[in-house]
Amino acid sequence: MGILKLWETRTQFWRLRQKMTLGYVMAIALGLGVSSLGLMVLSYYQGRTLERLGAANRQAYLLFQFREEMSSSQMAGLQLETALTRPERLLVLRSRVFTNIERSQATITELRQFIEANPRWLATDPQRYGILLNDYQQVVDFYSNAIEEIFPPHQTRFSPAEREELILALRQLPNLAQMQALEGANWRLDEVTLTAQAQTVAAEIAIERMQILEKVLMVVISLGSGAIAGGLIWQMTKAILFPLESLTQTAQQITVAHDYSLRAPIQTHDEIGMLAKSFNRLIGEIDEQTQQLIAAKEAAEMANQAKSTFLATMSHELRTPLNAISGFAQLLATELDSPHHQEQIHTIQRSSQHLLTLINDILDLSRIENGKLERTDQEVNLWELWKMMEGMFQFRAEQQGLSFAIDIAPNVPQTINSDPTRLRQILINLLSNAIKFTEVGGITLAVRYQEAELQGELILTVTDTGPGIDPAEISLLFTPFTQTTTGRRSQQGAGLGLALCRQFAELLGGTIRVESHLAVGTVFTVQLPCEAIASSSSLMFISEAHTDNPLEIDLDDVHSFPPEWLAELYQYAICADFQAITHLLDAAENNSHLSEAQKTIIGLMRQWITDYRFDQITDLLRLSEAPQEVS
Repeated sequence: MGILKLWETRTQFWRLRQKMTLGYVMAIALGLGVSSLGLMVLSYYQGRTLERLGAANRQAYLLFQFREEMSSSQMAGLQLETALTRPERLLVLRSRVFTNIERSQATITELRQFIEANPRWLATDPQRYGILLNDYQQVVDFYSNAIEEIFPPHQTRFSPAEREELILALRQLPNLAQMQALEGANWRLDEVTLTAQAQTVAAEIAIERMQILEKVLMVVISLGSGAIAGGLIWQMTKAILFPLESLTQTAQQITVAHDYSLRAPIQTHDEIGMLAKSFNRLIGEIDEQTQQLIAAKEAAEMANQAKSTFLATMSHELRTPLNAISGFAQLLATELDSPHHQEQIHTIQRSSQHLLTLINDILDLSRIENGKLERTDQEVNLWELWKMMEGMFQFRAEQQGLSFAIDIAPNVPQTINSDPTRLRQILINLLSNAIKFTEVGGITLAVRYQEAELQGELILTVTDTGPGIDPAEISLLFTPFTQTTTGRRSQQGAGLGLALCRQFAELLGGTIRVESHLAVGTVFTVQLPCEAIASSSSLMFISEAHTDNPLEIDLDDVHSFPPEWLAELYQYAICADFQAITHLLDAAENNSHLSEAQKTIIGLMRQWITDYRFDQITDLLRLSEAPQEVS
């Protein structure tokens, strides 16, 4: 542990490349060192075993050779008796006896040298070895001297009497005490020889075991080297991974808890330590920016609240003088008969109505931005909606010399579940824009219904033959307070209608898209998911021509209102001008001579415009033929 601690202290300022290089070098060096040490130890013991085997083989060989030489000498001595009559053979046998004796003496000398050089690998105790060799040396010397005495060196021919004496001497030679000691020495020599042979076998077995041990040791060395190298690599990897894991854990804690006060611990001074420092600096900057964003968000919320308050106050403060201006303009219209004055009064009225519409659009947009605009789903009678659209826009289109048609597919349900107010606002804005910007041709409202298993889809398509929109400007259509070239050229609107249409469509869970070609026309398509409640055909309302009296109101009560007031009310109802109609109704209610029937009619009209049912007003006034009575 002390070495590892010293390692960490010494290398904490090193770069990762240096640490990894040193770690790998040390792992390889230790692996090679352990392997080399193991091989050296194995080679040492294997050499000792081979040395032992060589000594055992040498000893066994010398003992066996000595035993053979002694036996050959004795055998040659015994054959001398048969060669007494054959001088040439006698010389050969005599020479063989002395040669074997010399070899035996040489072997005794080698055995003495072996005993002195290898005292650890002897088959018996060195002292017993020495006694055995001394006994053999005495026997060999005695035997050599006896043969020389019995057979003189230069005498090869013998008389019969001499042969008898030689034969007797040769036969008595084995019975001598010195030669009798040879038997005991031979027995001891055989015992030592067997021990030497056993040592040789044991050495061979040891060699085989050493070979097995070599294989096992190689495996152990490999595993040990791998373990040491793995330990070093693990320590090196730990020095890299632990700071990374700590950094990752800190990042996860910050991500989950959004606590930007946390900081990653700096455990090293290498690249990971530099990364941790950079991470801490980044988190510090994020924390600071987050605080700034929170402060900015709070300031924006306060500013937004102030804006909402300002818009609410502004709408009230602006509506009051605008209503007064519109009211006085209407009074002037009844008192001044000059065409020039009438044109100026209509300009005042159009301008005031335009400002009121703009104020209402701004308030709607503000409510949408503040998230205060919510949808209210209820049953929507599409038959009445198409009737309302026809009543509102048919006359306006005819006044401009345009055609207006509603094309409804047979499978369109009569009643759906949706927000009727937002649906009417979408249609009114789209159809108003189509009539506003179309000079020649006509406008078509196509209604389709795509049935589905769970929820169907109402598809509204408004097509006009207006000037079209430049493809480069289509992306600007749904941006608040942004107008295209066509819109700016017409000098109408403020660029809020289509933005509100998209917001309303998204509020209803649908979409709106546009296709346009210059000098051809424009097509707006609104797709709204809805649930069909009733499936009666919606085409029936076209053939009925609106001849029924809405709510069975007495037409004489309608005729009791001033014709000019009824004519102006009709014009505003066709344009779906909520503010203008509200002002007319307010002005009428200020008349203290109103009958109860007139008050009831005014109350009904207020309810109709609140529900965007401007078609109810136009239908009622058509039935009363009020427009025809004023010219």
